[in-house]
Amino acid sequence: MTIVAPVLAALLVIFLPGALIGVAACIRPVHVLGLAPVLSVSAITLAALADQLVPLPWTPANPLLAAIVIAAVTWTGRRVWERRWPRTAVASRSIRLLTAGIVGAVVAGVLIGGRLLVAFGAPDNISQTFDNVYHLNAVEWILQTGIASPFQQLIPGFYPDAWHALTATVASLSGSDVPTAVNAVALVIAAIVWPLSNMVLVRALTSSVWGVLFAAVASAGLAAFPLALLDFGVLYPNALSLSLVPAVFALAIRAAGLSRDQSLERASAWWIFLVALPGLALAHPSAVMALIAMSTAPGLTWFARVIRSQRRSGVSSFRRVATVIVWAGVLAGAAVLLIKARPTYEQAFWGPIMSVPQALWEGVTNSAMSKPVPFAVTIAMLLGVMAAFALRRGRWLVVSWGVMVTLWVVCASLPRGSLRYWLTGTWYSDNQRLAALLPLVAVPLAAWGASWLVGVVATRVRMTHSIRRLIPVAGLLILVVASQATPPLQVATASAQSTYRLSSASVLVSSDERELLERLDKTVPKGDVIVGSPWTGAALSFAIGGRSALIPHIYWGWTKDDETILLRLDEADTDPSVCRALSRTKTRWVLDFGKKEVHGDRHDYPGLDDLSRSDVVTLADSVGDARLYRITACN
Repeated sequence: MTIVAPVLAALLVIFLPGALIGVAACIRPVHVLGLAPVLSVSAITLAALADQLVPLPWTPANPLLAAIVIAAVTWTGRRVWERRWPRTAVASRSIRLLTAGIVGAVVAGVLIGGRLLVAFGAPDNISQTFDNVYHLNAVEWILQTGIASPFQQLIPGFYPDAWHALTATVASLSGSDVPTAVNAVALVIAAIVWPLSNMVLVRALTSSVWGVLFAAVASAGLAAFPLALLDFGVLYPNALSLSLVPAVFALAIRAAGLSRDQSLERASAWWIFLVALPGLALAHPSAVMALIAMSTAPGLTWFARVIRSQRRSGVSSFRRVATVIVWAGVLAGAAVLLIKARPTYEQAFWGPIMSVPQALWEGVTNSAMSKPVPFAVTIAMLLGVMAAFALRRGRWLVVSWGVMVTLWVVCASLPRGSLRYWLTGTWYSDNQRLAALLPLVAVPLAAWGASWLVGVVATRVRMTHSIRRLIPVAGLLILVVASQATPPLQVATASAQSTYRLSSASVLVSSDERELLERLDKTVPKGDVIVGSPWTGAALSFAIGGRSALIPHIYWGWTKDDETILLRLDEADTDPSVCRALSRTKTRWVLDFGKKEVHGDRHDYPGLDDLSRSDVVTLADSVGDARLYRITACN
């Protein structure tokens, strides 16, 4: 299947609902373009939450209806607000900025998208990784059941499913299979949403249009994100949430009055920020913690400005005390999130991998996880640090960068213990996830540094006007070539390519197993359930084969019937309890993908062992060593 239709569907789902909300807020087209993705994700999130209260079948119309409701509330609120406080946003070079945004998105889309297409190999190749068993089946679950509530997924309790609902919507709208829809959504998130999000942030930091274009190029210049999160894990929800963080951070600094660009009113920024938060939180809660970490320095800067302003204007002591109390409440809320929004200590089991000096070096040079140093973006980033001090503004961004580097160093180098857990447990104390946070601040700093250097050269070096106008273009071309034609991205692309490659040796689903899965519908009737080890990829009979799996993912909580079948299926001829379990669960088939597991471990299910020599099953289909058995015991 071609990936074009799913990509177009992904663009529609990711931009249309949010654009409706942006237009209702009466913000400029350039802001609509940059903020539409995070607003769309919020619409998807609220539609999924509404599914818990009003259980309507999930269709592509659900996010659109949620967006219309949010847009109506936004439009009404704006009308009421403007009667009391007229609009004060200053004029901006809207057409020029919009053009820069579109050009930047296209350039970054080509740079990042090209690498991802190489990594995918084929449109429907899957990431041969541990987490993908759950993610693929969770998307299929929404498609087959029409249930998108985060409280009714394949995991008991609550699970943030914005990415799964988004991907299911794309699959439904485009008519594509789940693997192709997954890759299409990943492509749009990494190649379009992530660069636009950074462009929104850089525009809030600097008035330079060229800075916006440098942000697009720098977005494509680091391997730690988005490429690494589409390779390791695979961490699709994290990739979605982190791609939105820069845009939400930009809204926060605009709302706080720390932006040099006044084309978006603070009141509008506040409202859009509040609308965006649910989407960020339900894409993945850890993104909210990343936002809090990034916002610590600008938040304190804003607080100090408010207190100084109140003192100068003679505000009463009561109001000043009230301000302090409000801020204390905000800090208390952040502390509660830090404590509650985290896995248990046992789940945050990843350990340190290097010394403190090495971790510090890798954090500063954007080479986390012992990757090659991306010199072009790193040099531009360090120039951004210099620019913040030379221009004596935006130094809080440098502090935010320092916070992210510190989190990486703590996770990568400190021994397991309470300090490491409390600072990094939100991310499972996983070095790869912490490494992915570094580009959140490195990219805007690099864009700022590159645009500052271009400005210095253009104003201080004697040259003709026509040559001076070419300086930014030359800077962009240099950054493109220097960031793309170097080892860091080449190594990352090759690694991702190996993760998605389909062959006879693929670690989750081999080429033979994939062929057998794809023809299950010719053998297995709808409604029948298939049992197999999820560690071997057999559970993907659901997402790839369209037939229900008894154990749909690796961390599935076994029922009593599940346990009976997995441990004693081979005794079905002599044990009536096995037959009763098979009947209750409608389990009629067995997928045998051998002993090879996705992580190279060994998880035995005695009831499924050596079925080729058992009388309880009959071979129904096979491709190579992959076998499908029909359970013939129990009549």
